[in-house]
Amino acid sequence: MYDLAVIGGGPAGYLAAIKAARLGMNTVLIEKGDLGGVCLNKGCIPTKIFVHSAKLYNSMQKAGDFGIAAGRLSVDFESINSRKNRIISDMQSGISSLLKIDKLKLIKGSAKVFSKEKIAIIEPCFSEIGARSILIATGSRPYLPNIDGINLPGVITSDDLTSKLEAFKSIVIIGGGVVGVEFAFILNSFGVDVTIVEAESRLLPGIDREVSQNLSLIMKKSGIKIFLSSTVEGIKKEDTLVCSIKTSKETLNIACDRVLVAVGRTPNTGELFDKSLDIKINNGIITDDFGMTSIKNIYAAGDITSGGVRLAHYATAQGLNVVDKISGGTPSRTTSMNYVPSCIYTSPEIASVGITADWAKENNIDFVAGKYVMSSNPMSIIESSQRSFVKLIFEAGSLKLLGGSIVCDRATDMIGLISIALTNNLTAYDMRDMIYAHPTFYEGIYEAIEDALGGSLQTAFKKR
Repeated sequence: MYDLAVIGGGPAGYLAAIKAARLGMNTVLIEKGDLGGVCLNKGCIPTKIFVHSAKLYNSMQKAGDFGIAAGRLSVDFESINSRKNRIISDMQSGISSLLKIDKLKLIKGSAKVFSKEKIAIIEPCFSEIGARSILIATGSRPYLPNIDGINLPGVITSDDLTSKLEAFKSIVIIGGGVVGVEFAFILNSFGVDVTIVEAESRLLPGIDREVSQNLSLIMKKSGIKIFLSSTVEGIKKEDTLVCSIKTSKETLNIACDRVLVAVGRTPNTGELFDKSLDIKINNGIITDDFGMTSIKNIYAAGDITSGGVRLAHYATAQGLNVVDKISGGTPSRTTSMNYVPSCIYTSPEIASVGITADWAKENNIDFVAGKYVMSSNPMSIIESSQRSFVKLIFEAGSLKLLGGSIVCDRATDMIGLISIALTNNLTAYDMRDMIYAHPTFYEGIYEAIEDALGGSLQTAFKKR
C-alpha cells in the first residue's frame, strides 16, 4: 500500500511526487506517455524553442541596423525540430534522474481509479496497486469545436505543430488566445502568411484592453491579418484548404495551406474513473481549495481541474499544495494562488498578474493607474524595441498594488517583481523605495509607480 499514488507525469504530477518522496511518503508515479506532460512535450517548452528561433531570425534580418553584416539568411526547419527534440530529451532525462535520486517508483502505463484506495494499471499489462491518497494530474488536450471539415488533412492543433514545425506558405489560425497569438508570431517571423480569426471583439480577451489593442497594432504592422468578432463556419478541401469566415459584415472564403485550431483545451478525464465512483466533473474535476475532489483522499491538480488557470506554474503550485495537505501541513501557497502570472511570448513579450483596469471599472473598484511608455527607456532605445509600456493598478487611498501589465522585451521576467509585490501587499511607496538597476527594462516599473504617485489625486478612476 502506497501513501500516495500520482497519476500523470507533468508539472502538477512529477514535482508533487518528488516532494512527497522527500517528505518520507511511500510514493508511486504513474505515466502512460513521456515524462514532463504537455508543458515539456507539446506546450511551453517546444513553443518557446520555436519562439527563440523566430526572434533570432528576426534580429538577424535587422542586423544591419546595428552595424552587423549578416549576409543571406534561410530557415532550416529540420535543424529547428532536431534542436527541439534534443532539448526535450535532455529535460526528460533530467526528470528521470530526479525520480531515481529520490527513489521514486515510476510505473509506465494507463491508470484507472476503481476506488479511493485502488488503482488498476490497464496497459500495457493489467495490475493493481493500493494507495491511501491519490492525486490525479492527467492534464488536458486541444479542444476541437464542431466545425464542418475540422478533421480534414491539414487542419492541425498545437500538438501537431510542436511535434514538427514544417515549411508552408499560409495558415488560418482559429482563436486569438495565447496559443493562437504565439504561433502567429512564430510563423509570421518565418515568412508564413498568417490570418487570425477570433470570436471575441479583441485578441487575448482576458488581459488588459490596452495591451490587446497594442498587440493588434503590432501584428497588423507585421502583416498578420486579424478578423475579430468573427467565426470559421466551415473548412473545405479544394486545391488548398478553404476557410469560410463569417464576420460582422460579410462571409469570406480564405484559401490556406494549414488551419490551426487554437480555441482552448479540454481536460483528460476520459476513462479515468470507474463508473461506480461519484467524482463530480464540470469541464474538469471539481475540487475544494485544497485540491480534494468529491471523494475523500482523491485529489486533483493542474489542467484536469475545473475552473482553474491552465498554466504549468499554476499546476505545479496546486500539486505541491496537495502534498502539503496530505502530509498534514498547511498549504503554503494559498495567497500566491490568487496572483498567477500570465506570460505570452510574442514580440514584444506580454506579461500580467492581478487585476486589470477593465476589471476594476466593471467591479466598481476605485483605483489609481500608473503608466510608463517604454519609448524613452534606455534599454528599449538600445535594442530598438517595438511599442511597449508598463501599466500598474493601485488601490485608491492606500495605494496597495492590485495588478500589473507589462508589454516589452523581458516582460516575462519582469512580472516576477509584480507578483512578489502583490503577494506581500506592497504599496506604491514600498515599491518606489527600491533601487532599480540602470540601464534595465525593469526601470519601467519604477517610472509607472512614479506616474501613479504623481497623479494619484487626479487620476483615481471610479465607475459612475
